This record gives sequence, structure tokens and C-alpha cells, in this order.
Amino acid sequence: MLLPLKPRLLILLGLLLLQTLQPVLANSNIDPANRFVWSEIVGWLNFSPGSNGVEVTPTHLRGYAWGENIGWVKFGADSGGPYANTNADNWGVNRALTGELSGFAWSENVGWISFNSTTINPLNGEFEGFGWSENIGWIHLQSEDGSYGVSTEFTVLPTGPTGPTAIPTLSNLMIAVLALLLLTMLLFHHSKREEKTF
Repeated sequence: MLLPLKPRLLILLGLLLLQTLQPVLANSNIDPANRFVWSEIVGWLNFSPGSNGVEVTPTHLRGYAWGENIGWVKFGADSGGPYANTNADNWGVNRALTGELSGFAWSENVGWISFNSTTINPLNGEFEGFGWSENIGWIHLQSEDGSYGVSTEFTVLPTGPTGPTAIPTLSNLMIAVLALLLLTMLLFHHSKREEKTF
């Protein structure tokens, strides 16, 4: 038995919404409008190049940035973070709750990139400061005039007397989950309404 036109349209619209959000459902939580950093030696690095972009968590960064001239830059070992940065199995970029970054990313082509003395602003998610690589020099995480930089949807907001608490902002992933929940509720309501008509 075919559903009436209205529920079929709702289902179609819900599926289209989920399809358009599919790229967002990847791990990266870097703002697509603010995803580039600059190096005088190698040019632009993209912190959100696609499905495996950089992801900011409460304690560390993971995922990849892409540079046309240097290839992939990996932000943490496969063992996961936070990272001790003491050997080949536990390296990566850590993040303090107050926003300070520390540790190293790795590029097969340029080696280690230090993120010591850089921060993610805990209120607006903007990356600040300079990364450093022995082979390519300074990496500008944000321009002085605001024309480029990286920011994340993940921020730290103060919550009362206990101090800051890490919480993600309403991201597209949450919107997709809410859309799926709404679609499920509409279908359930429609099926209950049809049961009453028999």
C-alpha cells in the first residue's frame, strides 16, 4: 500500500536533508568558511579538506590538513589522544581546556610541526599564533587583518562557579540528528493516525 502524498513528500525532504548534510557528518568540526592557514614557504594549508579534516576535541586534535605543496599533515598518532609526545606511538597536538595547544603534527614531506605556544580562543573557536616547522618555518594560523585563519565550531563556554566546560556548539551534525528525529516522529504520528481510521 502506498503512503498518501504528504508523508511521501516529508520522507523525501528528510532524505534530501540528510544527503546534503552527508559531508558534514565527517569528523571535522572546522568552520568551512575559516579553514586555511599560511606558510611563506609552502603556501596554504587546508584544515578541512574533506572527510578526514582536523577535528578539535576537549583534549586534543586529530585528523588531517592538506597542503598542495606538502601533502597530508596528520595531527595525531593512531593510538588516539591526549598524546604524551614521548615516542612514535603517542605523538600529536593536545588541547588544554583553556585553549592552549601543545605537541606536534607530522607531515611525511616536511617532518614535525610544533603547535606549542598556539591557542584556540575558548570563546570564539579561532586558532591563534604560529606553528613552527624546522623545514618550512612559521605557519600563520591567522592573519593580522583577519583575511584568513582557522576556526572551529567547538568552543569552551564558562558555566558558573566550577569554571569552563567544553561543549560543542549546535553543529550541522546535531541539526541532522534533530531532522532525523523529527522525521521519525512524523512517520510514527502518521502510522498511528492511519490505525485509527480502520
